[in-house]
Amino acid sequence: MGRDQHKFEGLQWKFLDAATWAAMLQEFDKFVVTARIPDMVHNRMMTIRMYPGNRTATPIEFDKEGLPTMYQDCKVNIIDCGVIE
Repeated sequence: MGRDQHKFEGLQWKFLDAATWAAMLQEFDKFVVTARIPDMVHNRMMTIRMYPGNRTATPIEFDKEGLPTMYQDCKVNIIDCGVIE
């Protein structure tokens, strides 16, 4: 018998500077992240591996070269890989 799969949809930040958003996406670029979350079934913490999906953001400020310096509505979903550490 398998275990519940977890998905966190719509993790979002209203405004992020470009450096912070890039750092976050670089962590996700490793394909998986490790998340420590509450296990509601056993009432304890569990550590699982998750991968990102549907990364979006709207650039709202730019430097003189045209690169974004600020984003709004930064969003990402993270989905359970099915692996417990």
